[in-house]
Amino acid sequence: MNVTLRTKREGDHASLTPTGPFDLAHAMVAAQEVENVETRLSGCVSVDVDLSQLDRIDGAGAVLLATILDRLDASGRHMRVIESSIARPHG
Repeated sequence: MNVTLRTKREGDHASLTPTGPFDLAHAMVAAQEVENVETRLSGCVSVDVDLSQLDRIDGAGAVLLATILDRLDASGRHMRVIESSIARPHG
């Protein structure tokens, strides 16, 4: 299963959707995705982070997602997290 951070932009608004397993076993790939996401969100004022496509998440994945949220917050973007019952703690 692939780990990605999909982005969809509409003007100065974007949707960010992490997909796949955000867990220790996939941490390296997920960390690379986190590093690349800021350039894709350049110029966006608001970002919705949609967690509905996460396959699973553990502590390592939660840290990576928190890193994304911290970076969005530090850059002054308005963000909203959209949760789903599919995204559940694992491990």
